[in-house]
Amino acid sequence: MVTREALAARAAGVPVQGVCLYPVVNHPGWDDDHHCRNGLWDYPDAAGHREVYEPLAHALRDARIWEVRTREEGVLTAHTALNRWRGRLGRAAEMVAVELSRASQKGRSSEQLP
Repeated sequence: MVTREALAARAAGVPVQGVCLYPVVNHPGWDDDHHCRNGLWDYPDAAGHREVYEPLAHALRDARIWEVRTREEGVLTAHTALNRWRGRLGRAAEMVAVELSRASQKGRSSEQLP
């Protein structure tokens, strides 16, 4: 969603220079210390290794590729990039819908999803 909005803003002439990824690592909840899984990296394991959330890593890589190609080669118009992202975002939305459905079937709320 952030990439789509940044691309739309650029297409409208807004000089978007970057976006903020927050949080970059998963963290304990503010009120109850529950494991908030909303970052690019998870808590470190015993050896200090952090698991990467692959869908977000791929989206960041793709956004960077688009930026470099647009800046250096000028081959992608904002319209072309938006159309490509619509397809990717649609697949991501389908994955979220599946997870919400599974959580609902198990009697969990969306806040309890990993």
